[in-house]
Amino acid sequence: MRRFLLILILLLFVGCAGHYHQVEGEILHLYLKMPEAVHVAFACSLDGFKVHNAGRVGSETWETVAPAGVEFKYFYLVDGKIYVPACRLKEYDGFGMENCIYEPDM
Repeated sequence: MRRFLLILILLLFVGCAGHYHQVEGEILHLYLKMPEAVHVAFACSLDGFKVHNAGRVGSETWETVAPAGVEFKYFYLVDGKIYVPACRLKEYDGFGMENCIYEPDM
């Protein structure tokens, strides 16, 4: 229930954001609103960009988790295609694409 209320409050302040996160202790929960997606995966620099399946939360949102206390770069794979959401910090990856950057305490 507490988690639901925090997500609801976050959505009220952010609006219908397509991408947002929530920190719970040492765990970072990353959410991607992508209702039309059939499969969403997450890749990040913490493990050499290995692909991890995201789980569906409700009918519109996908969730994945990562450590909250470290900086890392990441992107999603949505139905097999690279997807980089709107995020505060980005970098070019050297392959003609961008990655989001997560920085703790930002």
